[in-house]
Amino acid sequence: MLCALCITTLRSGCDGQHHKTFSDLQNAAKSGCKICWEVEQRVRVIMKKFATPDSPPSKINCQFAWEYSDRSQQMVFKFDELDYGVYFTLSALKDKKAGDDIHEVISKAKQDIEIDPSKVRDHGKKPEFATSTGDPAVIEMAKKWLTSCQKDHKGCGIINPNFYPKRLLDLSHDVPSLIETRHHKLRDHYATLSHCWGRNEFFTLTKNNLDDLIVGIPLEKLPKSFQNAITICKRLEIPYLWIDSLCIIQSNEKVNEDWLEHARTMSDIYKNCLLNIAIDRASNPFEGAFAERPPGALGSCFALVGRRRRDRDMRPKLGDWRTWKCCKNWLNLSVEKNPVYCQISGECDWIDSVGEMPLSSRAWVFQERFLSPRALHFGTDRIFWECRSITRSEGSVAKDQKINESSIFETSEKGMITHKSRRFPYFQYECLRNEWLILVGNYNSRILTMPEKDKLIAFAAVAQEVEKRREDEYVAGLFKGDLPYDLIWTPSLHKTLECPRPAKYQAPSWSWACLNAGAFSTRSDWKWSHPEGAISEILGINIKYVDEKNRYGMVESGTLHIKGRIAPCTWNKNEVRHDDGRGTDWITARVPGIPPTQPPGTEFEGPNIEILPDVEEDKVFSGRECALFLITPDEGLLLVGTGPKDVYRKIGLGFLRQGCTLERYAEAFQERTIEII
Repeated sequence: MLCALCITTLRSGCDGQHHKTFSDLQNAAKSGCKICWEVEQRVRVIMKKFATPDSPPSKINCQFAWEYSDRSQQMVFKFDELDYGVYFTLSALKDKKAGDDIHEVISKAKQDIEIDPSKVRDHGKKPEFATSTGDPAVIEMAKKWLTSCQKDHKGCGIINPNFYPKRLLDLSHDVPSLIETRHHKLRDHYATLSHCWGRNEFFTLTKNNLDDLIVGIPLEKLPKSFQNAITICKRLEIPYLWIDSLCIIQSNEKVNEDWLEHARTMSDIYKNCLLNIAIDRASNPFEGAFAERPPGALGSCFALVGRRRRDRDMRPKLGDWRTWKCCKNWLNLSVEKNPVYCQISGECDWIDSVGEMPLSSRAWVFQERFLSPRALHFGTDRIFWECRSITRSEGSVAKDQKINESSIFETSEKGMITHKSRRFPYFQYECLRNEWLILVGNYNSRILTMPEKDKLIAFAAVAQEVEKRREDEYVAGLFKGDLPYDLIWTPSLHKTLECPRPAKYQAPSWSWACLNAGAFSTRSDWKWSHPEGAISEILGINIKYVDEKNRYGMVESGTLHIKGRIAPCTWNKNEVRHDDGRGTDWITARVPGIPPTQPPGTEFEGPNIEILPDVEEDKVFSGRECALFLITPDEGLLLVGTGPKDVYRKIGLGFLRQGCTLERYAEAFQERTIEII
């Protein structure tokens, strides 16, 4: 189903502005126009991303472009000057399928275009999909996906049938109840729920109501998302459900023993569930899992499309052809007279319905998705399936995307451990160390409400699984086998200004977990490409955990004993800054005993090291004496004293400028053993 404007635009193949107002686009979308619906959904995601819910784009342009295939082209919608858009693939068909008379449809659209361009006529087609993701037919489709996965995907069913969480919701009766699993002999599977908590209070498990919940939980007390999750489980014939807020005792106590106990087994809880139900669309549990959509929004769509004559000489260079500016000249080609009958399919809605939804922004959800053998996602307008073998989308005309993995990690023929997680399909590394940095950066880009308590523990289950496969010891966010190299980390540049150093302690300064920003290593390949290696040595690491039974969780304190070369340095209030061409604003400083790297009168007279603070600490430490502790011959940690002798805290990185080699100026760096806290 298409609106009058989309039908005539496709028929003419002409570039130009789409609906004149956002209101017209909304009207067409609500009436069932497949194209307008997907465009509106994308606009809403962008508006939410930029926190402009009341400021939709003033202009939406439509243009056409040929793909490399001779039998398909693209319909592209761009929003104002934003670098965002929606792509529709127009696949040419040899024979017109039986159904509506296409010429009659076009004739009616020409009549409507002058009066109501947003009008969508019902040409006798019956909607192919239900108008809500909560419809029994939709859940029945999900049930078939689940059955197929259990039957055909060997790598997705490796779970421990004897493991159960401490508590579960029993859904076998009309009224759900909480059960202590140690008192029951369970044989069936259980599901888990991933959801956003939001800011408003809702019904949870406490010490005071524990006995009441064991008797029964009135559904009206539960928020909408929990009610929907119970409905989903019953339709999928899953008798038990684990919801964190109803299965873990919630309290304001400084140390919640029940919460700490569950934190130790969080990896097992998600690894051994039959299915993880992810309510991606909702920012709080009151919004619910189910979404409404107009009839025909997900169904197949066919139309006559004006065919463009492709001029290969005008095609942009490979790698740039999809960019907006490079496509402008190429798009403005003449239209051939005879239109082509095409099937219209929208772009994969995974980004809009899952990747950029509220749930994906939460840090706790990272390990839930990472560990669950399979997940059922409830997005903006459809459901998605994700397991360790394939991904599926409701309404998608494309074939299932195969992942071809039997486990999250797999050993290659060369003996190197490689990461083939479905969550990160674009990153293929030869070394698990590099993959660990990707996991850390991805996790750090997400939001934690209480990072001082959750920074490490919300990532603990991932760390535990990686440690098993690496056969290395995990220490407060890092692995011993990667030290001292991985001490050379710095937060993501775009996060530096946004995330000041936390007021409350959450991890040692030498760990990325001490900050709330995506961390990455500046020299992640040093160990492998420089045979001389590091010039510092780790002598010991002492960590005190909040829960001594869980060394993956919260850290009370952590001290790193390290031996190496250190020199005092100072960056002044009049420090020289320069841009390295990558958007990095470097601060330069000087180490006493090393002469200037440039002659007097030049731009960088005097300073001979470059500094990259962890956060904007130049305002705090400017003019104070710091120290540069070298990890490798030309780069190291920028430290500041904490009071006791030889006890420091990391505040950034320092790099010897070109010409200031350690070999020439070794006397400026003393060999000492220090502590970094």
